[in-house]
Amino acid sequence: MKEKYPNDFYQRHQLDLLCHLLIEIKSMMIWALTNGFDVPENIVMKYCDVLYGMHQKNIKSKDTHNQKTSQDNFNCYKENIGNLVHIHGVLKQIIRPAKPRTVALIYREQRRRSLFIFLGPVPLIRQLVLIAVFFLCMLYSLGQFSEVNVINVNLSILHSEGSAQLKSQGFLLACAGLGSIFSGLFQAMEYVTKGTYDPKYNASYWVRVILGLMSGLILVEMIPDSYLADGPMQEFGKPTIALLGGFSATVVHKLLQKIVDIMGRAIDQIPGGKNHDSTESFNVRQKNYHSHDMISLQEKKVNIVKE
Repeated sequence: MKEKYPNDFYQRHQLDLLCHLLIEIKSMMIWALTNGFDVPENIVMKYCDVLYGMHQKNIKSKDTHNQKTSQDNFNCYKENIGNLVHIHGVLKQIIRPAKPRTVALIYREQRRRSLFIFLGPVPLIRQLVLIAVFFLCMLYSLGQFSEVNVINVNLSILHSEGSAQLKSQGFLLACAGLGSIFSGLFQAMEYVTKGTYDPKYNASYWVRVILGLMSGLILVEMIPDSYLADGPMQEFGKPTIALLGGFSATVVHKLLQKIVDIMGRAIDQIPGGKNHDSTESFNVRQKNYHSHDMISLQEKKVNIVKE
């Protein structure tokens, strides 16, 4: 019983690795052939030979169960894994810049009979599309209320109150959400199309959505109400600004960082500040250094005259 456990343990993990390689190789080969890549004939034949050899070994192991058959299966798996790794490496170079993990994920998702598969080839795309539909419904639902108009929407959060404030801010939040979802969907779909999408970065897209909501609301609150009271900016309005802020949270971050840097430089110029004291000390040291150089130069002139 003690000798059987290690064999089962190794065989189970060996089969997991074998199945993983088979899935990725099959998906990469289908991806390469359907996208017009040149796949060497010997690679296809080698893959078919491996599958045929594994099939024959499985039939033999079902007929006879003895120690010799188990050893033959072990040797067969060991040889097949080496061949599959070689085939995997060749196909990986053929489908570049696409990644084996992405291609295998798309292949598995295409074979699934999901109700929402038409929304996107991978789960992240489908989830982002559903969130985009939610923000659209939220936008048009809140837009039906009479309190949500040009005047109330362009007011800051401190100049409005009650249900009018809640609906107007919800309307702006929906605009910022649409902008952030549009940005995330556009980038994610580009990665999926190229085959370079990696599921380990899924969390970054949801963080981008949250940052887009925050940056959209921050940007609209930074614009004074008087600036939007009349003229072209009244028609442009805070909803468009919220959408732009949600689309690019990086721009809002750079804007805030620029304001902080300007304020920091202004504070450093105040007398008594750390930077101000450092500047004065540097100027004093420079004056002392030049005075010392002048004295040394005069002493050298005196010595030359004496000689």
